[in-house]
Amino acid sequence: MRGIAPRLTRGIVAERHYTHHEWDRLSAAEKFGLSFLLHAPQTRPQFLAYSVRDLPAAVPLIARHLFGLPLLTWTVRSDTDRARAARWADQIIFEGPRLS
Repeated sequence: MRGIAPRLTRGIVAERHYTHHEWDRLSAAEKFGLSFLLHAPQTRPQFLAYSVRDLPAAVPLIARHLFGLPLLTWTVRSDTDRARAARWADQIIFEGPRLS
């Protein structure tokens, strides 16, 4: 995408563990690469959207604090999720009813 549309903002949606059955087609090495953003030198994301259930975690915090990437977190569905997101991320991606 960077080569096709370099002016568009690009980000990565990630999580710590790729255990959902939708990821079964990937090898352990591929899942490891996704978990640790090993593709980042090539893809050069401008932000990271990371699973709220996996925070805190070293990889997104390194991306945020060392490389200055904005850290969004998904999917925030509860007040507990919101509190975790507020502590560890720059912005939330929420779903469902309005949180109190």
